[in-house]
Amino acid sequence: MNKLYIKTSSLAKWVTERYFQSKDLITVEELYSAFEDLSADYDKLDEEFEDYKKYVESNYKELSVAEQVD
Repeated sequence: MNKLYIKTSSLAKWVTERYFQSKDLITVEELYSAFEDLSADYDKLDEEFEDYKKYVESNYKELSVAEQVD
């Protein structure tokens, strides 16, 4: 079976720079692999952000006007 190739110039520049720097053509499998990497990165960052929001929520104390002016 023939492989389907994609020109890296048709992809977003940041994707090409991050995953396919030295390639002019990539296979669908390579593109899929990069998508899986991006998805894993997103999930990790989303989890870190949720943890940060919980940290701020549990540790943030709103200051009264008197405390702000003190």
